[in-house]
Amino acid sequence: MSIFQYSEAFAQQLDKEDPIFHFREEFLFPETNGKRRTYFLGNSLGLQPKATQSVIQSVLDQWQLD
Repeated sequence: MSIFQYSEAFAQQLDKEDPIFHFREEFLFPETNGKRRTYFLGNSLGLQPKATQSVIQSVLDQWQLD
């Protein structure tokens, strides 16, 4: 275990060592001027998974046909 350091380099190292870090790419992050923003919202469903739109569309398509 690493000794905590208050630095961006330390935070980036922790990200590299995180075994589930790759899951970040499964979500849509808000952006401003092409730069990913930090997402903090206490009363929320969280970040939207990228697959949400296609899954919802699939359900709507099934509903239309039923």
